[in-house]
Amino acid sequence: IYIFSILNIHLPSNSKMTKRYSLGDLKELIRYSPNDDEGQTYVGRDYVVSTGCSPFFVSELEEHGSMCMQFVRMGVVKSGSCEPVVHSAQYLCREGDLFFAGWGTELTEDAVSPGTFFEGILMTEEYLKKIFGAYLPQVFLSPCQHFMLHLSEAEQDMWHDYLRILYALAIHESFDRKPLNALFISVFRFVQALYESQGERAHENLSRSRQLAESFIQLVNEYAREHHEVSFYASRLCVTPHYLGLVVKDETEETAREWIDKTITIGIQVELRYSNKSLKELADRFRFASSSSLCKFFKRRMGCTPNEYRRNKEV
Repeated sequence: IYIFSILNIHLPSNSKMTKRYSLGDLKELIRYSPNDDEGQTYVGRDYVVSTGCSPFFVSELEEHGSMCMQFVRMGVVKSGSCEPVVHSAQYLCREGDLFFAGWGTELTEDAVSPGTFFEGILMTEEYLKKIFGAYLPQVFLSPCQHFMLHLSEAEQDMWHDYLRILYALAIHESFDRKPLNALFISVFRFVQALYESQGERAHENLSRSRQLAESFIQLVNEYAREHHEVSFYASRLCVTPHYLGLVVKDETEETAREWIDKTITIGIQVELRYSNKSLKELADRFRFASSSSLCKFFKRRMGCTPNEYRRNKEV
């Protein structure tokens, strides 16, 4: 197995012109993209599972020049090849290569050979955090994370088996989601194990500033429900809040405050969508002074009240 991971790349200067896509924005393209002879694709609200889908994004990329996809993409090249350019890093993905791109990654080019098909998963950040209980492994937390792994024949067979069973479970929407979610967790852990089999080389190549930003993100993932202030994280990392803010902004292009608020918001979204907890219970869980304070925070972030979001879960 080999790995190529780029973590310390800033967005290009024209990133303001990049079109952002949610999973919902691309569902119709995915649904009507051709599969290979053996491939099948399930398009759900929060995830897509395909055992052999053509590159659905090519037409949008040609039209807009670049795409910032706000969901996780993880797939193996089943046949053909492609040359994606993600945050200025170019990859050559051939048959048997697995490519991972987290939410917020920007695709600016992708030369796709004829007859190219992928076998993989697309998933919203919200659903991924829901199935992991909001505590993601570090490798999937890194902002704009992207990497490529080459799978051995045995590993490709395991990947194919995962996708085949995931598809079979996904199409039975009346079934309990627990077995499906458990298998999703297993396949992400499988990729995590492949990634970590390379030892600490990827982490050792990070600058001290980048390591600080990564550590901050991990702490936010663990403690955002209880601790909403930047000073808490700065104290845990033995730096001043001002310095932490500068590093996080420089390394991730988002402020430390935004990372905390975004993580809290996703946690509330997960509870509203997948639980029956009252607003008072959610306010207590996320350490807001009152349900009114939680509602004001959520409406400022999402443009709707928690009850409106709960009634219309496609918001």
